[in-house]
Amino acid sequence: MIENATLTPTDHHRKKLIEPTANKGTADNKDEEKELHALCKPRLRAIHDTMDLLSGKWKVAIIGYLHTMGKCRFMQLQRNIEGIGAKMLSKELKDLEINELVTRTVLHTRPVTVEYELTDYGKTLQNIINELCSWGFKHRERILKKQTECSCGEDPEFGCEAPKATKIAG
Repeated sequence: MIENATLTPTDHHRKKLIEPTANKGTADNKDEEKELHALCKPRLRAIHDTMDLLSGKWKVAIIGYLHTMGKCRFMQLQRNIEGIGAKMLSKELKDLEINELVTRTVLHTRPVTVEYELTDYGKTLQNIINELCSWGFKHRERILKKQTECSCGEDPEFGCEAPKATKIAG
C-alpha cells in the first residue's frame, strides 16, 4: 500500500514549479512537472473511487443520518431523509450494503422488521461526513450573508434602496 506521505506534493516541489524558469533548463522543469503529475494521479484516482461509491443525491445523506442516529428502520429513514422515495431508498441501501458500508438486519417480528446501521467500515467515513457538514454550514452562512448584502455596501435594514446582490462571486 502506498503511504499518503508519498502522494502529497511537497512545498519543495510546488516552489520549483512556481519559480521562474529563466535560469533553468526546460528539461528540469518538465521532469519536475511529470513528478508532480505522478504524485497527483493516485490521489485523483482515490478521489474518483470515493466519488463513485458516494455518488448520487442520497448516499451521503443516508450515511450521515445513520451516523447520527445509529440503527434505523426503513420507514424511519424514509420519513427523515427529506424527499427520498421508498424505491430509491431501497436501491441506495442495497448499494451501500454491497459496498459493506451498511448492514441490514432482519428481525423476526410480526410484521417483519428490518434495521440498517453503519458497519465499522462505514463508520470510517465519519470524518468525511463531519467535514462535509461543517463546510456545508459555513457555505450556507456565506451564501445567506451575501444574499442580504446590498450592492451599494450599506446595511439593507437601515433603508438602503439599492437592489440586493443576487450573484455570488466565486
